[in-house]
Amino acid sequence: NTVVSCLEETCYKLVENSWSNLTNTLVSRKKHTSAVLNSEILLIGGDSDSTSTEWIPLDGSEAYFGFTITPGRKGHCSIQPSPNIVILTGGLGTGDTVTEITLPDGTPTTNLPSLSFAREYHACGSYEYQGKQVA
Repeated sequence: NTVVSCLEETCYKLVENSWSNLTNTLVSRKKHTSAVLNSEILLIGGDSDSTSTEWIPLDGSEAYFGFTITPGRKGHCSIQPSPNIVILTGGLGTGDTVTEITLPDGTPTTNLPSLSFAREYHACGSYEYQGKQVA
């Protein structure tokens, strides 16, 4: 129930009508994505270090490094079909690549079938249709 925005070296949370500093990131992040597990946000990839991840605790404590992703990602999309699964799609240099990651440790990872068309800076989302989740 908390709105959080992370860009470059800082994560902010929305408190009433203004933004408040939540914590600093370990890596400057742009063109990254995120996922949520329990009371933490996972920041995935981005410009400065496309293979790194880091966890941002919502209680304001210090960020800490997560796992390494291969291939690295920036300008990609993350879709979270369940609390402990994140699917990464596309990105700069990884345009048709689709990878499933298991949280919290990031392993095992599974390369899924490639996208029909390479995607960069694309919108993310999923919905349920006839009992199946569609991304």
